[in-house]
Amino acid sequence: TDGKLALVASQKKEILALASDPLLTVKNISEKTNIPLRTIYGMIETDLDFRHEWYTIAAQKDVMRTDIVEDSLFKRAAEEKGGNPAETIFYLKNRAPHRWKDKVQQEVTGADGAPLMSVEALRSFLKDDDEAPAQVTAKQRKALPIPQNPA
Repeated sequence: TDGKLALVASQKKEILALASDPLLTVKNISEKTNIPLRTIYGMIETDLDFRHEWYTIAAQKDVMRTDIVEDSLFKRAAEEKGGNPAETIFYLKNRAPHRWKDKVQQEVTGADGAPLMSVEALRSFLKDDDEAPAQVTAKQRKALPIPQNPA
């Protein structure tokens, strides 16, 4: 039994060592180690320590892969060799969305993160201002975080 456990431990060590190579896929690792894919995925599923190490390596590997592609794309762009812009955009937006995105989200707040207008001031504006009904539609009023029938 000890020999089998040692073999399993050595296989896990070998798999994890290969997993850190950003250019190797799980299939490549399976082929290099002669360990079936289903066995590797089974170890990921059943062995908590192995799973933790696997996913830690996978996260690091993902960052490395993105960096490799970014460097390659930059080098091609700098050398004016072109490339496939759609492929580049797709890859970067999906692999590093926090760094490569079209949509910029901005939030506007008052001083120290406070609302621009207090709920009371907004209620007063809607209640007392003669022009408010013309400027604020019923649909817009419903979207405001104010009770529709204040007591």
